[in-house]
Amino acid sequence: DILSTNKKFANASKFCADNVAIFSNEELLALYGLYKQAIMGDAPEKSSSIFSVFSMKDQAKANAWASRKGMTPDDAAEGYIKLINDKDPLWENKLGKGISISASNVTSYPLRFADLE
Repeated sequence: DILSTNKKFANASKFCADNVAIFSNEELLALYGLYKQAIMGDAPEKSSSIFSVFSMKDQAKANAWASRKGMTPDDAAEGYIKLINDKDPLWENKLGKGISISASNVTSYPLRFADLE
């Protein structure tokens, strides 16, 4: 998979997970869409969650992913890395030095969206 073949993408994903608090909700949604596109390809036509109709957070995440339809995994990974670079050009020097967030707040590794509600 792309996380094992693209180390910079894997490291950018780890940086995002370790430093989620520095990103706005809009940035997190953009990163989520790019990450899912890089890892899984195009989003399914319908959400896999029965309850997503009732959840604004799930809808926002599904829309962020669906907006990347047709993008190759490599292009999505590069877009993800670019967003991380735009936020913090020195991110690679900070790997492993971020704020730790409880595993109970995780909704999708490596991105944590507990604050999108």
